[in-house]
Amino acid sequence: MAQNNLAGLYARDNTQNNDEKVLQLFHQSAEGRNDAAAHFNLGMMYENGYGTNVDLKKAEYHFSKAAATGNKRAIEALENVRRRMGK
Repeated sequence: MAQNNLAGLYARDNTQNNDEKVLQLFHQSAEGRNDAAAHFNLGMMYENGYGTNVDLKKAEYHFSKAAATGNKRAIEALENVRRRMGK
């Protein structure tokens, strides 16, 4: 949880471009602990190209991991990204 929270703090810091650091911290939290919030945040980053190129396939993967926990925002985001992908 601490990595996810730290990534959130870096993401809110407008004084520097921390997107790559944020992406790395969310990945550590998502993959290391299967953190649903981190998966959701990664989905948002991949969907919008924050710290990385837009990658709807990766966004779908991370949204689906978060949606599997019943997270309503993740379920909606997953539906939206799948629509964008033509699914």
